[in-house]
Amino acid sequence: MTTFLSLSQEVLLSLLSFCTACSLNGVQTRECGHTSRSPLDSLETAIGFHMRDWWQPTKANFFGHLKKPQIIAALNEAGLSGAARDAEKMKKGDAAEHAEHHMKDNRWVPGWMCAPHPQTDATERTDNLADAA
Repeated sequence: MTTFLSLSQEVLLSLLSFCTACSLNGVQTRECGHTSRSPLDSLETAIGFHMRDWWQPTKANFFGHLKKPQIIAALNEAGLSGAARDAEKMKKGDAAEHAEHHMKDNRWVPGWMCAPHPQTDATERTDNLADAA
């Protein structure tokens, strides 16, 4: 215990952050688990975490892995219907590049990556009662 007390605050906070990160189960279950809930929902809400602050969809990390209709749907969901119509006329790879270009500054993320909306007290009580049953 005295070893930790001799560490600087910066090192101690780094260790605490590391241990906390290792203890969280961050596996995303919203999409794969076919549920709107994730084990991290309450943590994301508490710290004000929004994936759109940390991740940007690109051809390499997202659009290139989608089917062309999914790329078009993402553009439409982001309110870029003109870009979606243009993407319909392109090959998949070109549509993925097109989507990356048009999405670069709009902070869009897929719905399953969005933080949950804060619940009202009544909704939270109903959920808690359902969970307890």
